Amino acid sequence: MLLPFLVIANDKVSKNATNKQELIWFVEDKAENKHLLDENYEISSPSTHIERLIITSLQKYNIIVKRSSSSRISQSIKDQNNVCTANRANTKARRAYSLFSSPQSFYLTHKLYRYKGKRPLSHALLNEKGQIKSLSHIFKVYPNHTIGIAKGVSFGEFLDKQISKLEHEDIYYLGGTNRVTALESMLYSERFDFLLALPIDMEPTEKQKQQLEYYPIAGAPPYLIAHINCSNSDLGKKAIQDINLILEQLYQSPKYYKAHQKWFSEKELSLLQLYLKQRFTDKTYISKD
Repeated sequence: MLLPFLVIANDKVSKNATNKQELIWFVEDKAENKHLLDENYEISSPSTHIERLIITSLQKYNIIVKRSSSSRISQSIKDQNNVCTANRANTKARRAYSLFSSPQSFYLTHKLYRYKGKRPLSHALLNEKGQIKSLSHIFKVYPNHTIGIAKGVSFGEFLDKQISKLEHEDIYYLGGTNRVTALESMLYSERFDFLLALPIDMEPTEKQKQQLEYYPIAGAPPYLIAHINCSNSDLGKKAIQDINLILEQLYQSPKYYKAHQKWFSEKELSLLQLYLKQRFTDKTYISKD
């Protein structure tokens, strides 16, 4: 069941709203987004923090914020010409019907988590770098195990393809508003054997950390890049252009740096910057100055 939509009701956005083009901004209906529009609430997630900055900066639009599931958001972007949403993986399937902004934010990529392993993980699962050879390889070695996966979201093209090769009975899918915290709790209660999750979403206690293992997936990109995603329409193109201008300014601002600093060490931020320069452009996305 969808929550009632929320209209941003501050003077910055609502002033002369009737003279502005309406832009529907969908927010995925999960607990982590609950305080998106509350400027008195400190958001820890870099993507959600930056999303708030972008929404409050798009003053030329009458922005209406609605909460919905990931799958319904995708359908709305297909069906309507004035829809945007944030924190989306830029995939080939989505590019077929929608537009993407410049990078919104960056994450260390998904890892495979295991809790309270009764025996060391089989070496048959790992390559020489200690990486999981593939998700499907897990169930060749452990045919009776299951993996927890968030329902209705993209993990990026590489992992989406690997997930598509898994048997349905090997996956414990979970959706809903509390799916991120619920999946982590279910791993600790041993409802399934493995969990595919972003490091940013894992918040183990000190005691849980002692028995929590995690492994990178061979071939997966080191970072997951989030983008703003809008309708493929004239209005969508205009919104993406305006969003990119805001992002250009944010890249060099202390706010953008601080949004990522909590989740990356100084060394990791340097490695991320090097990765971005090698993969994309000489543009500096994250800077102290």
